[in-house]
Amino acid sequence: MGHFGDLMFEDFGTHLPWLTACVAKTTGPVLELGSGDYSTITLHVLCHALGKHLTTVERDKEWLARFMKLATPNHKIIAVTNYDQVPVKDYGVIFIDHGPAKARGVALKKFRGHADIFVCHDSEDTHCEYWPYASEFKYRADCYRLRPATTALSDTTDLSFLHLPGDLYEKDEPDG
Repeated sequence: MGHFGDLMFEDFGTHLPWLTACVAKTTGPVLELGSGDYSTITLHVLCHALGKHLTTVERDKEWLARFMKLATPNHKIIAVTNYDQVPVKDYGVIFIDHGPAKARGVALKKFRGHADIFVCHDSEDTHCEYWPYASEFKYRADCYRLRPATTALSDTTDLSFLHLPGDLYEKDEPDG
């Protein structure tokens, strides 16, 4: 479990505070690379409420089957055999949380310049290979208080709205 004081988050949902804040802050559609028990339903409800288009892309057939019932004209759920098949378009937010982990850095590189904000889950995991590309972004915010960590990256949007002193958005450095 991710902990912040007496707050607890399941390990798989530690990205939700930043993901929802970033979606609310931007105006464009949302791309979710990799479906998940926490992110997909949260994004489905949030994007519906905000009138935003959501595209969820998944390569795992079992995960895909779990969420197909959420498909609507405003929420496209797309099966791929490889995330390289995802066409490049412009988005407000791209959420990166797909497998294999090493494909995450590739996605960050591929879509750079096509999203206002990237939200990268498991960002302290070196297997995700975000870091060769993350250092090149103009704005970066890290949340290490909830583990696994989440990092937001942008070339166009100042991410200072994620740094609220005294709460879980404040930047902490990773352990050791």
